[in-house]
Amino acid sequence: MTRANNKVAVATAAPKESPRKTHYHGLATGSSPIVRTERGGVKRLDFAPAVKAVWRVKRDECRDEYIPLRGRTGLDSGGLDHVYALSRTRLGVWLSGRQILQRVRTLQGRLSGLLVEQLGDGEAILSAPVAELDTLCRAVKARRRRQVSQGERQRLQRMGRIATIAKAPSNGTPSGPRIESVG
Repeated sequence: MTRANNKVAVATAAPKESPRKTHYHGLATGSSPIVRTERGGVKRLDFAPAVKAVWRVKRDECRDEYIPLRGRTGLDSGGLDHVYALSRTRLGVWLSGRQILQRVRTLQGRLSGLLVEQLGDGEAILSAPVAELDTLCRAVKARRRRQVSQGERQRLQRMGRIATIAKAPSNGTPSGPRIESVG
């Protein structure tokens, strides 16, 4: 701690950089992973298809998209924890459970631009910039989308569970295998 002009300045460590960033194929550089859509006259904020290829994205009863978190407190497991779109530039995170203040402080050390919107005894609502989507999802242990390995694909093909394996198109968008049950 240092004193300068009768004010106390506390040295803070810079947030840790994520060792690996997920590259979203088909998402233009500088574009938001959140897109504005309109269905049936209702405007919504949805995750881009490139984000849906990496993270497990679901819809709630109001048809809003969210990324569930792992564990007992995840939205799919009877809890409330999830990541959702607040705007095209901000993500929201709902966390619940014990030692919530410690979890929030840990996240603040790992993410730049994290804001505490509401903090209670057992719940916290946070917001973060969309540029931190991957770091945020890894830090709060969001559910990833299942990926089938090449060896597993070959095994399933020998069993007759995969009829065709489509190669990725030349434009770089991931299409993945077309899985079709035989018989």
